[in-house]
Amino acid sequence: MRPVSTALLSLALTCLSACFEPAGGRYIVAANTAGLVVVEQVVVNGASASARTTMVAPADKPLPLTGKAPIVQVQYFHEFDCSGRQMASRGQRFVLQDGEILDLPARQLKWSKPRDRQLEGDILAVVCDPAVARAKSTRNSFGMVTRRYQRLLREQAVQAS
Repeated sequence: MRPVSTALLSLALTCLSACFEPAGGRYIVAANTAGLVVVEQVVVNGASASARTTMVAPADKPLPLTGKAPIVQVQYFHEFDCSGRQMASRGQRFVLQDGEILDLPARQLKWSKPRDRQLEGDILAVVCDPAVARAKSTRNSFGMVTRRYQRLLREQAVQAS
């Protein structure tokens, strides 16, 4: 399989975003052959914020889980310190291919400073920087974004073969 070009992935991200809204809503952080990352339910209170981040595995590459069905989606429930540029997870939810849901609450918040240009840094930027949020915002439903993402991956696979 040939590597997908950066220009093609940028075009795919633009197609997924389609419509923009200035604040709140749903934000597409990444959409590539490794997965789809969407931030939702952003609540900002001064320098503090919270949000849900959902990572969707490509349909043909669910994440294996020993003794269970493969993972197709992981949700993280994050807290953010925008002034300190830190984030922490309150817990995770795993959605398995067979529909089973596994919830793992965090025992305590572990704050970290994500690096720029890494996934966690991009998530922090979407939540804490209104300009980045506007650029990554979409009015499309989560289901619509996921279906478009999976369709684009199928089309790329057909073109590559």
